[in-house]
Amino acid sequence: MTGFQTSAQSIDELLSRLELNQALYPPEDILSSKSIVLLSVPEDSKSSEWQILVDELQLFFSSVGLDAIAWLDLRDYQSLQNQVEGLPESLTQRNPKNIVLFQIKDEESPALLAIGPYNNKTSFWNKGDAFWIRQSVSLEGITNELSTLFKTDQFYRDNLLVNESPEYFSPEMTFGLTAKSIPPRILEFKTYVDLFDITYPDQLGVPSFTYESFNDLAQTKQDLLEKNYRLEAISVDSTNNIFLRDRTKTVQQLRRDGFQYELKYIRAKEEVLNTLIPFEGRPAPQERIVYKFFLDDLRNNNNYIGKTWDAHPDWNMALTNFLIQMEEILKSKTN
Repeated sequence: MTGFQTSAQSIDELLSRLELNQALYPPEDILSSKSIVLLSVPEDSKSSEWQILVDELQLFFSSVGLDAIAWLDLRDYQSLQNQVEGLPESLTQRNPKNIVLFQIKDEESPALLAIGPYNNKTSFWNKGDAFWIRQSVSLEGITNELSTLFKTDQFYRDNLLVNESPEYFSPEMTFGLTAKSIPPRILEFKTYVDLFDITYPDQLGVPSFTYESFNDLAQTKQDLLEKNYRLEAISVDSTNNIFLRDRTKTVQQLRRDGFQYELKYIRAKEEVLNTLIPFEGRPAPQERIVYKFFLDDLRNNNNYIGKTWDAHPDWNMALTNFLIQMEEILKSKTN
């Protein structure tokens, strides 16, 4: 991926970005409790670029007794704008105590590994928590250091049966009722669209540890600003009846003001999205993240996705595709 750093950063830089403090050692109970792993990889990466490293790390965990019960690909946990999905209930019931942060691009790039306490919140850790953290040109350098640490008397191993292969868990998502159309009355009622929160990449947890925001925060925020410019341009076009959301008002107040729809998108791996939203006749899914825009009806659970399947890996193109479908209905009503 171009535009993002791939060189190693200092420990102080890593801790500052994650708003953590440095721990001399991993948590003492790391080999006698359950842990979850947050996997941070580039959005447009293929699993072939990093899967071998994930497999190697899980195999190492198994050999030393670090019970990583679940791997969470952070790309799966930001399906909706400005929001982070929570852990599946099946995982919270297993009572994980610690988290492992693992960031990698490919076998030629630095690997980052951090271990610390899990706070049982969607942020995963608290500001100022103490984490053991390392970044190295090779994963082997990090696991060798950990192996030496875990042989000391400081760590009691009670985890004897640990999976040798990583197990991935995705959020429990629902989409609501799907309408394969554009509502014919969109000219009679107003639609609002929400701007991106520019401070979102600064938030603890998934937002700050996502590969792009972690490695180039300035560029990530610039990308959000450019998306907001696009949304602002749409909102001043008097022909489409789309307005920017007034964040000071509740949905009920907006409905009283004549708003009936919200223009939204869902972002997911294409295979996941195709399962979530049924639609006949579309091409087989590829290994990529895609965006699908739709109209959320504020009165009920209906989501209008259009007559044509127009999901796209580029946010701008996905938006353009859906606006074209909306424009066709608007033109038919004004002719």
